[in-house]
Amino acid sequence: MTVTTAAVLGALVLAVALSALTATALTLRHHYVLVTVAGLSMAPTLRPGDRLVVRRTAPGRIRSGDVVVLAPDPELELDLDPASAPATDHGELWLIKRAAAVPGDPVPRTRVPALADAPETLVPHGKLVLLGDNTAHSTDSRQRGYFDAQRLVGRVVRQR
Repeated sequence: MTVTTAAVLGALVLAVALSALTATALTLRHHYVLVTVAGLSMAPTLRPGDRLVVRRTAPGRIRSGDVVVLAPDPELELDLDPASAPATDHGELWLIKRAAAVPGDPVPRTRVPALADAPETLVPHGKLVLLGDNTAHSTDSRQRGYFDAQRLVGRVVRQR
């Protein structure tokens, strides 16, 4: 059996192409997450079954008005119905909320009863004020106060 130069080059090109494709897929997975909405806390903006592309983002890059995904704090006993949280493609339950205030913004006391007596005038570093668009079906900063910015997964960049 004779192996031609063309066959060897073809195999080499295929191996390089597969390697590049794998590297690209791993890079995308590192920077982006697909999330499926499972609850009503962000209705009517987001509905159950909506698919979201979430770009992993540092807390300092979040702005008021951004829709963000946050991992729940295991230290807190969340009284969330699992249906009110989005599920990743790995079955983890994450929260989808809108950033109402980020570090350095004024504390929104009138919109967030849990922060009405907060001693600071500005949202502190490492904290986020997060609200669901659907007040009746959202456990958020109105009840919990600040969320830890370290729990941020990323910002929603696309709805599919």
